[in-house]
Amino acid sequence: MGTKKKGSAGAGPSIGPVQLNKRPLASVDEEEERRKKQKRDEKEREEEEERQEWMRQVKKKGFTCERQVDRTKLGPHDIIQVISNQGLDSFFDEIKGFKKGVVRKFYMNMVVHRKEKKIVSTIGSKTVTVTIDSIASYLKFERPEPSDVTYPKSWSCDDEVLVNALTDKPDSFSEGKFAAGSLRELFRLINMVVHFNLNPHGSQQTPNLDDGATLFVFSKGDEKVDWANWIWNVMMDFRVRGAANANIPFPAMVTKFCDEAGVKADKGDEEAHFGCPRAITAVTEKKSKSKSKPPRPVTIISSMPSGKKGVNRWEQYLSIIKCQGDVILENQCQMDKRVKRLEKGVSTLKRWMRWWMDRVGESSNNPYVPTEEDNEADTEEAVVQAGAAED
Repeated sequence: MGTKKKGSAGAGPSIGPVQLNKRPLASVDEEEERRKKQKRDEKEREEEEERQEWMRQVKKKGFTCERQVDRTKLGPHDIIQVISNQGLDSFFDEIKGFKKGVVRKFYMNMVVHRKEKKIVSTIGSKTVTVTIDSIASYLKFERPEPSDVTYPKSWSCDDEVLVNALTDKPDSFSEGKFAAGSLRELFRLINMVVHFNLNPHGSQQTPNLDDGATLFVFSKGDEKVDWANWIWNVMMDFRVRGAANANIPFPAMVTKFCDEAGVKADKGDEEAHFGCPRAITAVTEKKSKSKSKPPRPVTIISSMPSGKKGVNRWEQYLSIIKCQGDVILENQCQMDKRVKRLEKGVSTLKRWMRWWMDRVGESSNNPYVPTEEDNEADTEEAVVQAGAAED
């Protein structure tokens, strides 16, 4: 019988050093690169979605146009010197209007570069660049040295002092807001000048304390404000914050910049006053004051002149007729707005019903067949009657 060798009984296969499956360095880098690319793609997708939403918002927004201050109709008013002291004599220049489509495209495509302090908008093959210096050039405004600027930074004022300076009716200041019609005469005009030409996203009818501080500083010739930088910041905030209720600011200025860049307007988009109000005069100041009073009740011609005879009686007749004519025009404007609103609502409802009938007809194989009555066009009278029945 053969003998077993020592140490050979039950001996298994020899086990060498354990080999760990290490991932190649190249695959780790590739995975990291994929993660980075995924993050970039997600960021780009979010930015594109935000841009598309912004463009949809701009399409729906209205405009707050700049207003000329017509010094020929103001007479020797203090507001003229106040504006000159701020270096904004360009406010006296005529505003020809703005190109509605061009301005809307500018804001839809605008990109804000905060570090470089510039706004860039590409419209077709043209690029429009807005900087603080270009705004200053448009305004013919000499910018103060940064060290000389006193507002809004490093400026403060006691609330009570501010209220007493702006209005002689302190009780009209309520819940942190002024009543525009209760401001002093000079500040009523300043309020309109600042709102339309510098701070269009403030509240003209009920300025708050921050708005009031701006009005107060504007009235002071010794205060230094970089108004070109102020306007640039308003445009930047409009894009960055995307205020839902804010109108498109400075359309006349943007139209000028787009014209200089060679942006061509679409057919029919000519420079005109698309809702651009008339110049600021003493008359508009009086209207601003009257807005703080309760509206005059709408009445028919029922008043009679108190004068017994002569010129006074005829003057009173003419005054009554004029007032009633204003009432009629006001009612007509309200009616026109109501008709347009109803027509828009009816059109929306018709489109929805048409879509619904098409879907039901397809699914049931029983499409709706229009009648002769359906094909009759709605008259303005029918729309008004429908609105009256709705009330």
